[in-house]
Amino acid sequence: MTVVDDALAPAPWRPGFATTDPDHAAQVIRDSYQISRGVRMPARPEDFHFAQQMQDGDGFALGRFRCPSPIGYRGPQGGVYCIDQVYRGRVGFLTSRHDLRAVAGEVFLVPNDEPWEAATDDVDVAGMMLDRERVAAYAASVSGSEDLTFTGLDPVSPGAAHFWDATVAHVRDTVLDDAVARESPLVQGEAFRMLAAALLTTFPNTARAAEGGRVPRVEPAVVRRAAQFMDEHAHDAIGLEDVAAAARVSPRALQMAFRRHRDQTPLEYLRRVRMARAHQDLRDGDPTRGDTVAEIAARWGFGNAGRFSGEYRRVHGCSPNETLRR
Repeated sequence: MTVVDDALAPAPWRPGFATTDPDHAAQVIRDSYQISRGVRMPARPEDFHFAQQMQDGDGFALGRFRCPSPIGYRGPQGGVYCIDQVYRGRVGFLTSRHDLRAVAGEVFLVPNDEPWEAATDDVDVAGMMLDRERVAAYAASVSGSEDLTFTGLDPVSPGAAHFWDATVAHVRDTVLDDAVARESPLVQGEAFRMLAAALLTTFPNTARAAEGGRVPRVEPAVVRRAAQFMDEHAHDAIGLEDVAAAARVSPRALQMAFRRHRDQTPLEYLRRVRMARAHQDLRDGDPTRGDTVAEIAARWGFGNAGRFSGEYRRVHGCSPNETLRR
């Protein structure tokens, strides 16, 4: 395993489920992590407690659990790639080809193409799961490799491990923890592509090898900084110059980066973010309190209510007035 010099920083802990019943915990683990061949709980259930948080996205899910007791597992996991980050304790996976041991501060890819036996002991572990078919389709689109195979479970470098951790943290904090972003297909799609690109960049695989160790179209930091700035300031009167300044590049360079990596301009992205926020406000609105389509549209920078209504219908398949009155 690659040992990261500085242990990966633990994410905020917000358990959504807790139990002292081993059988209940086993069922939750099987369902949440798609473990196909069973979960083995400790022999002394009176000492047992288990807590988990789970956040779902479109094509991805981030789970995290804590359990001081030893647990055994038999995989593989169905239909997903799972990348685990260990915050505490010990994790082991044994297959016909791999004998993997991980401790706090390490990140690894769970074996995905063969049966495995696994064990955890006194752990705090987070696992990002990505839909396998969608990852394969993304890999084919960016590298031309039709047969995606991961050739190792360890990150290609400590820097790659930190890159993966930073990508997961960004998606967790700006997509999974944001009610508007969770409702936006655009934001969800971008988050999945970001995670898929980070997965292909972090772990050795045939798509990466086909590109000489480089996966194309991984967004540069300038695009991510600009997108994050627009996500956070969509309610403000910002323009291209403001976004470029936040991204620390010229407006022209930012335009070119967005065109290359997102096939849109920065202001087109901003308009879509604002449309998503307007959609959320319409869903949350109440006409009996005086909420109107025109007021909500203006709040998000759409000065012409008629034009907003036409654009909204193209995106959401119904009128904004229909959404407001549901």
